[in-house]
Amino acid sequence: MRTASALVGLFVLVSQPATAGQSPASFLSSLSGSFKGKGEALVSVTREKVRIQCKLDNRFDKSAGQLSIKGRCATTQGKRKIDGTLQVVNTTIRGTFLSPSSDSEITKTRSAYENGRLVTYISFVNKTSGELTRIRQILSSNGDGSFVSRFQRFDNASDKYRDTGIVNFTPIVAAGTN
Repeated sequence: MRTASALVGLFVLVSQPATAGQSPASFLSSLSGSFKGKGEALVSVTREKVRIQCKLDNRFDKSAGQLSIKGRCATTQGKRKIDGTLQVVNTTIRGTFLSPSSDSEITKTRSAYENGRLVTYISFVNKTSGELTRIRQILSSNGDGSFVSRFQRFDNASDKYRDTGIVNFTPIVAAGTN
């Protein structure tokens, strides 16, 4: 369940990634809007993939260079509130988009925006067990207003990141608009 919670929490950074050459501020601005997502994630308890569904509402504040992310994701294991903020600081994107569970604490985050995609790394520790988890999220555009968010977890045994989930996001179109 911890892995599912971590993956669901990671869905918070969402929207269509920028094209190559786009500035970080333009990239965050392009993430503004409402989205729905469907996909799957590996759950550590059962070691099986479960379906995930998300709804997100992202709002960009141009004067602050900040994207606010709110929403909810759900799996067969439960629901998770998404609440995060990303901000352009100089020429980099910083912030947290993980809504950690009450038994986890974020220890380190790092983001790299290059070639029209955002790669975010996050480390967190379970307060009860002391287990350290490292996650990587990679966002890439499909070119049609939708995007893919891939998740990977660091595997200490192989010293590599392993795929643990994928969610395909599409814009939510208001009724009566085409």
